[in-house]
Amino acid sequence: MQVDSLSIGGDLSLGCVGGCLAPVDSGTSVLLGPADEVRAIHEVIGGVEILGLGQYILRCDRLDEMPDITFTISGVEYSLTPEEYVLQVGLRENTEILSVSLIAFTFFVLQITQAGQTQCTSGIVGLDLPMGPWWILGDVFFGKWYSEFDAGNVRIGFADAVTDP
Repeated sequence: MQVDSLSIGGDLSLGCVGGCLAPVDSGTSVLLGPADEVRAIHEVIGGVEILGLGQYILRCDRLDEMPDITFTISGVEYSLTPEEYVLQVGLRENTEILSVSLIAFTFFVLQITQAGQTQCTSGIVGLDLPMGPWWILGDVFFGKWYSEFDAGNVRIGFADAVTDP
């Protein structure tokens, strides 16, 4: 689908400038975007890249300082708060190794030395795709909205998801 724009706290210059293609994919857990654009976004939100793999960690105690991320599609704004685009993993006592699988393969294995800690990983991952500077809107994006895939009319619709029926 065509995305009109992407803004981070109102700044339209960090990604999807002038519009971009962005398939919606239920098989992708994260928001996946061009590496340079994702790097620029993480400079704003305070992400630290892990091993140059396009995956970022964030400080959990700074969520309230991070801006919303808004995708505008067909003139409608779809905003994600930091609580929605940051993946928070609570660790139980005696946890030693956490394997984080994000896009059908494991990006990294994180050694945990302190039990009872919460780790924050960005749900926005940088990866340059061979077909060009696409964004892929995965679970982090459409988990917030009810999604209707209408293959017969080649369209996708979004509505607020009911969280407590």
